[in-house]
Amino acid sequence: MKSWLIRRFGDIKVITDNILKIVQKENIPDESSSHMIISDYYRKLNSVVKKMQELLKSEDISRQELEEQIYSAEFLSKLMRYVPRRTILHFREKLVYLDLDEDRVKGEYAFSLLAKTIYTHFSSHNATARNEESFATAKDKEKSFAKKKAVHKIAEISPASDSEDECMQVHFQTSSSMVPKKTYKSLS
Repeated sequence: MKSWLIRRFGDIKVITDNILKIVQKENIPDESSSHMIISDYYRKLNSVVKKMQELLKSEDISRQELEEQIYSAEFLSKLMRYVPRRTILHFREKLVYLDLDEDRVKGEYAFSLLAKTIYTHFSSHNATARNEESFATAKDKEKSFAKKKAVHKIAEISPASDSEDECMQVHFQTSSSMVPKKTYKSLS
């Protein structure tokens, strides 16, 4: 497989750069974007990290060469270009807390910490997006139910006296925002 991958994609650097292309073509969402948009971006970013981790499990690629590539300061810097600003800040805060060099990020631990930070942000935005979606769905169902009740209902009332031959119709709405309108027969 290693020979096939190298023939198809080139060396390890080319393989990892091709995996990064998943997020290169995407725009990094800003804080004002919906959680659904942010979640979709993090899903793609998380898949990039997972593909790198899966490559490490492959027996057909030199583990040492791959580790040298993905744990290098150059590669981690390249990966962080596609990580949203807020996530980078959380990642750097963790580095400071652990008393690690935040300017020259490199190594297995830094890669692992960045992967966990990306996954954490993906999970939280994904859960929030699902909650917003279910809330919106519930709200839509409520509106739909209210619309069904607000459809004009027609009730026929029999004439009170024989002198009036016409039937009177009453139109009203049962929407919560509207008071039902009733038509009364005059007594004169």
